[in-house]
Amino acid sequence: MDYYFQKDNSQGRLSLIVIVIVAIVLVACIVGAVILVTPLVHKYTSVSESTSECELTPVEAPRDISAECALFSFKMPANATGKWFSETTDTSITIFDLESYGNESYGEECYDYIFNISAYKEPSEYKCGLTNEDESVLKIGELKTPDGMQYDMVVKTLRNHYYGYGMSESYERIYSSIDAIILNIKGNNGNNYVRLSGTRGEDLYDSVIEKYKEAILGEWDEDMLEAEGICPELYQMAQEDILSIGYCFFDMNNDNIEEMLIGRITENITSEMIYDIYTIVDRVPTSVLAGPNRKSYPMGAKTYFLIDEYINDSNNSQCDFYYLEPNSTNLITYASCKYDPSANEEQPWVIHRYVGTISRSCEETLYRDEETCNLIKQVYGVGDYAQLEYKSFIQ
Repeated sequence: MDYYFQKDNSQGRLSLIVIVIVAIVLVACIVGAVILVTPLVHKYTSVSESTSECELTPVEAPRDISAECALFSFKMPANATGKWFSETTDTSITIFDLESYGNESYGEECYDYIFNISAYKEPSEYKCGLTNEDESVLKIGELKTPDGMQYDMVVKTLRNHYYGYGMSESYERIYSSIDAIILNIKGNNGNNYVRLSGTRGEDLYDSVIEKYKEAILGEWDEDMLEAEGICPELYQMAQEDILSIGYCFFDMNNDNIEEMLIGRITENITSEMIYDIYTIVDRVPTSVLAGPNRKSYPMGAKTYFLIDEYINDSNNSQCDFYYLEPNSTNLITYASCKYDPSANEEQPWVIHRYVGTISRSCEETLYRDEETCNLIKQVYGVGDYAQLEYKSFIQ
């Protein structure tokens, strides 16, 4: 019995040794596999990361590659990843610069606001152009929901931002990319965003164009033109040359929504003069200027001011600068240059500047010499008029 007991014990030890050897081999195989696979995984990941800026799908997309709210979303620049954050509501996205906090050049410790994109149900909910003293506000398109609700899409940036004056590199990078960011806005949840919708004249003033065609071809007289809110002088112009009456589209007030201007086509095609003006008020074409005793006004090429120059019987002269308030027919007197020696012989040249948008005050400055007054008039656009290229109503 001792013999058989000894024999069985030897076989047990042999089995244990075999199990240990097999386990060692398996461990070695697993370690070897890991060593071989790791470089391949690292290589794939590196290639994906290096090509992410080329819009290839990376292994793991950055968390802040896009910003979104309930209505819409847009992509941010790939080279700004990790440099910004957003605050959102259902209808707006505001982008801030992460690198700006605590930078002394900003004047206070806070994250710097770069831009905002918002959707508004009504045009009256936002202010564009010079009537907004703090921000540059532009309409960039329209968004419609599946149930037919329409929104104006608007981009806002600070009018007096510090871009280029000690701002962080990421701020400059994102700010300079705003136009590209606008191009990739998309509607969410079935919403349809159309870039530039509601801003281009050829899409806004069809009814006005048809009305003028009817007036010209129907030979409406001055009384009929006046009754329909059209400058009566166009009757005589049509009698002389039916093809001379034209229209063009021009953004008069820097809100990115074009106005429709009516004028005379000259031999040089372009003209400085404007007879009738139409703008968009609450998404509807609306007359700004028309009627009897209308004069033709030129438009400043770079200042967005309508300019009215005249001399009275006493040889006194005046030059007024008007600014068209966005989403309104209101022409705001922005400044006025006047020559009136009867009021002050020693300082006959007077500049009036109107300050503020709600409670507007007038700043008056007197000048002894005409040259100084003329220099200021040039600042407001006198002598540098927009060359308006009119297209005939009658083709």
